[in-house]
Amino acid sequence: MKIAARIISLAILFLAITLPAEAGIAVQAWGGISGKGVDLYILTNARGMEARITNYGAVITAIRVPGRGGAAANVVQGFDRLADYTSPDYGGRYGAIIGRFANRIKDNTFRINGLNYHIARDAYVLTTSNNKPYDERVWSAETHDGDEPQLVLSLIDRAGTMGFPGTLRVSVTYTLTETIFCASHIAPSATRIPSSVSPTMPISTWPAICPAPCWTSC
Repeated sequence: MKIAARIISLAILFLAITLPAEAGIAVQAWGGISGKGVDLYILTNARGMEARITNYGAVITAIRVPGRGGAAANVVQGFDRLADYTSPDYGGRYGAIIGRFANRIKDNTFRINGLNYHIARDAYVLTTSNNKPYDERVWSAETHDGDEPQLVLSLIDRAGTMGFPGTLRVSVTYTLTETIFCASHIAPSATRIPSSVSPTMPISTWPAICPAPCWTSC
């Protein structure tokens, strides 16, 4: 009986390793912040690759890729809890979307159409939850299930946020195909404004997963 049970256990383990995974997208409640619910979205493809993304900051928390023997390895740096991203001790921006401007602006001042604008991060951070950097906001989410699951995250960055003129409607689409994980983002505005929306991805093996350029439409 012990031998038979052991054979059955090995057979189940072999099937778990060799059978293809079911592609799709799942969602888990992941806590909340500023009175808004935060979720974790899990995209899986038929080869067992998995991407985990939260609508808090549009952060990619994990990308798990099957390795030798079927064991999955996480190839990005991230956390398993929302509390780690919202902790005052956390100074990183791992896997997040950075905006409105992911670069430097000399003297925090710029001029457009004869008008001078001055921006200040202090005022930006200390105001309402909708007036924070993109990586500290809860994004709206829309899911598309199927063989190539997609997650679309969006937010409205209104004129006056951080001192910037113009309203941006930012949208990021994450797609997991049979072979690659990639994303595309758009940030249209009806007015002339400076913007530089950018993802952060601390990953050394990324080109093996998503051929460059990674952050373009799949």
